[in-house]
Amino acid sequence: MTPLCNELFDISNLNSLVRAEFNKEINLKDYDTGFFRTPKNFKDFSFIPKKGLNLSRIIDILEDDLTKKGADYFYLSQTIPGICEAIKNAYEHGNLEDNNKNIFLLRNFSKGNIEYVVGDEGGTINGNFIPYIFLIRENKKENSLDSAKDFYSFCGKNYAPKGHSGVGTKTMHKCFNQVKYFKNEQGGLMVNLIKPSF
Repeated sequence: MTPLCNELFDISNLNSLVRAEFNKEINLKDYDTGFFRTPKNFKDFSFIPKKGLNLSRIIDILEDDLTKKGADYFYLSQTIPGICEAIKNAYEHGNLEDNNKNIFLLRNFSKGNIEYVVGDEGGTINGNFIPYIFLIRENKKENSLDSAKDFYSFCGKNYAPKGHSGVGTKTMHKCFNQVKYFKNEQGGLMVNLIKPSF
């Protein structure tokens, strides 16, 4: 039997109950989740993009750092895009392209893993991001990330805003085994990217 209405908890349906509840801006400062604190063994590459985001310079720094540790070209090509998308998201969506706000960039090698943390000072996220993360994680478990929608399509938009693609989160999940989200002391978002080291 086919129901005549929408399933209430279908995160892929814009008209479901769950999507209606998340269709608002969320201020991370309103939630008492504790703060991400940087462990002492992390190398700090954080910066303030005074004249705008210079991704080519950041890529050079990341490649140099990984190459010195022994990474080959294949490993770089499977890692750098995910970090760059996290940095772009922090700059564009978190800090709203404010060149006076920090972008946190931390790296650690431990227990056979490489770990990056990228954060912003923004504090708000689009509520649709929450069900989108659930969908992306489910797609990753099923090895079907390539078929996942971009964020703007997921939100029911026919096109992405100028200069955006909506695939940053999906790229991070493709490049890293684990992608975790935390709040920092500034109330911004911290993205923790983890994968086996080379």
